Amino acid sequence: MSGLTSDMRDFYGVYPITGKVLNVRKASPAQINRNKFIQDLKKILKLELQKEYTDISSLRYGRVILMTDQDDDGTRMSGLLINLFSFLWPSLLKLPSSFLIDFVTPLTKITHETKEAKTFSSLREFKEWKEKDKAHATEWSVKFYKGLGSSTVEEGILYFNQIDIHVREFVWEGDADGEAINIAFGGDLEKRKEWIQNYNQVDSLPGPRGNKITYKEFVNNELVLFTIANLQKSIPTILPLLTSFPA
Repeated sequence: MSGLTSDMRDFYGVYPITGKVLNVRKASPAQINRNKFIQDLKKILKLELQKEYTDISSLRYGRVILMTDQDDDGTRMSGLLINLFSFLWPSLLKLPSSFLIDFVTPLTKITHETKEAKTFSSLREFKEWKEKDKAHATEWSVKFYKGLGSSTVEEGILYFNQIDIHVREFVWEGDADGEAINIAFGGDLEKRKEWIQNYNQVDSLPGPRGNKITYKEFVNNELVLFTIANLQKSIPTILPLLTSFPA
């Protein structure tokens, strides 16, 4: 990762994920055992299946930072990783010190004619600023980050140097967190349907991301947006097929 200096690499390990992350709740034991990503994860972190963890002393790394694009697909990837840990190593997520952390990079950056710059981690933040400062909005240039690759090396180094303001801890508060993850990735279609229908679409744009979020909040306020967006993408591909048949 270009944002890491040589000194930082003494503390951070990097594993790039290629391809899809397995939905372990719908996978067989054989599929889990032969999945390359899961096997690599076990080796890198020194994880053991079916082990109840009360601390992280036996692990090679103390935490896992999820770095995904700040869009619906990135949210889906984070969700699948959370699902994987909650299914295979649930005790790690229940530790007092958050084991999983979300790395939040800017979604939008604005630069003034005077070179002053501001960043926003959500569309709502950006739209609120734009509405509030309508009279001077044209004085700013806008850059939308399409993904992690959109950030420059200099920006990447800055993110890690200011890591405290770019990370968000996932917090396990109780059984409701596990239930939310299970509904999103499990096989109960009726509960999944109810989960989508209960989403408050009036508040459809995620707001500023704080430094902590429960797993339930992530599932119900952010992951659900991917599911809705995915459904909306699928519907237009179905309608042309229906209209092609004679009445």
